[in-house]
Amino acid sequence: MTAVFISYRRATDRQSAARLRECMSKCFDVDDLFLDGYSIKPGDLWRDSLSMAIASSQVCLVIIGPQWISASDEQGRRRLFLSDDWVRREIEIALASSRTKLIPVLVQGAALPRRRGSRAVARGAAVDARGPLLGQRGPFGGPAIPATLRVGR
Repeated sequence: MTAVFISYRRATDRQSAARLRECMSKCFDVDDLFLDGYSIKPGDLWRDSLSMAIASSQVCLVIIGPQWISASDEQGRRRLFLSDDWVRREIEIALASSRTKLIPVLVQGAALPRRRGSRAVARGAAVDARGPLLGQRGPFGGPAIPATLRVGR
């Protein structure tokens, strides 16, 4: 079982994800942290590994950088609106799991995406912002993220 799954956009937020994992590894066992480049073993099926890790995690940290919602494919379509976007899929899997809490981690001055009318930014891809928004002070709020997550352990 994975305690914490880290979701991020590869093209824009890879460094933030790695730094978050490094920061969290000071308070969590690295086996309890899932970040694809570190956690998926050679020979493992990438899609299956992601799906199982998200569904079994207690927390899914969604790293939201300035281009998180505006990231586009080669045709100029916003990735978050495409059903094959893995960030969207990760969020949908987390929302479908009754055990996984979704927490946005705002980095590089990003703002939390707003809802458009009564629909979420993308179907099923709304981030639950009722919890604390982390990452506003220093690199990931210093010890705030690990301390906040350890409360539920």
